[in-house]
Amino acid sequence: MFKFFKDFFHLSNTELKGALVLLFFIVSIFIVPRIYFHFRPVVIVEDTKFDNWIAKINWQEDSINDFSALNNNKYHNDKEIEITYFKFDPNTVSYDEMKTLGFDSKTARILIKFREKGAKFYMKKDLLKIYGFEEKLYQKLEKYIVFPVKKTYVKKDWSKKEEIVVEYFNFDPNTVTYQELLKLGVSSKTASILIKFRGDKTVFYKKEDVLNVYGFSEELYVSLEDYIDFPERKNPFKKDTAIKTIKTDENLIVEINSADAETFQKLKGIGSYFSKEIIIYRNKLGGFYSLNQLKEVYGIKEELFLAIEPKLEIDLTKIVKIDLNKAGFKELIRHTYIDKEITVAILKLKKELGGFTKVEDLIYYDTLDKEDFDKIKAYLEVK
Repeated sequence: MFKFFKDFFHLSNTELKGALVLLFFIVSIFIVPRIYFHFRPVVIVEDTKFDNWIAKINWQEDSINDFSALNNNKYHNDKEIEITYFKFDPNTVSYDEMKTLGFDSKTARILIKFREKGAKFYMKKDLLKIYGFEEKLYQKLEKYIVFPVKKTYVKKDWSKKEEIVVEYFNFDPNTVTYQELLKLGVSSKTASILIKFRGDKTVFYKKEDVLNVYGFSEELYVSLEDYIDFPERKNPFKKDTAIKTIKTDENLIVEINSADAETFQKLKGIGSYFSKEIIIYRNKLGGFYSLNQLKEVYGIKEELFLAIEPKLEIDLTKIVKIDLNKAGFKELIRHTYIDKEITVAILKLKKELGGFTKVEDLIYYDTLDKEDFDKIKAYLEVK
């Protein structure tokens, strides 16, 4: 047996040298790195991303602990509360008030936590930044969101080289004066454009209409939105002199998309004021596609409409239409039925499609809901 092992492990000189070299490399692989790292100076590597990640984890852990504490203390008595709507400032509204307004417990707590971090709400839509604050809840509460009246401050109007004190008050854009616009913080150029815009018999029917005035920015609109007011208007066409009366015609049929003011006045109950209001509104729309649209004219009530309806007819070919593939932002938003949100949605879809093939693309791609589409489709076309 011993002889067998001796013969098996016997190495020649060449094999012995090879084994020694191999042994040397094996030992070097294990020893050299240890010697290198022993004498190599320590280098501290800063991993900013890792540190931020750790900080974020710690913040989330703190948030969970905070919410747990809130649940165990001031919010543990949550009960079913009857929803009541009232005006509130999101920067000061309390937890209990939010519950009364229809907030769920989680969203109310997140809002309070958001404020405790030093955040503030400057515009109504800032509430949508709160996690869990749904669009449906925002629509219900939008008209109740208020901010305290801003303090007056001094604003420099470089065009006049004088200081102007900006103060906020309720105003009607149909009657507000140039000087009042300046006091409200409107630049002299924009104020002049608004007065001229209004001088062309243009009437502001809703707050958003002021955005049609060139230079009236979104930021300016947001600051003045709560102060725009439309009191009951007096007849702007009433004069001190006697008004010419026009004899009504019992057998007359009026085509409402082409009739002039004098023709409208032949209808019983339609005087000079209503006739001009109808034409102004017709021009803003581009024409009527339904007799019922006359009820949208300021001052025309159901009783008057029912009295004149049998004497009215519509020629749909006279409607002025907007070419979706050619219209820009200003042309679209100028229409009474098309607000800023719809305008942006239409232009975005046009860019994505590279152009419309038919008007129905607006509803096919879910750009508009059926109600909005049915309201404006008569005024749109694709050439």
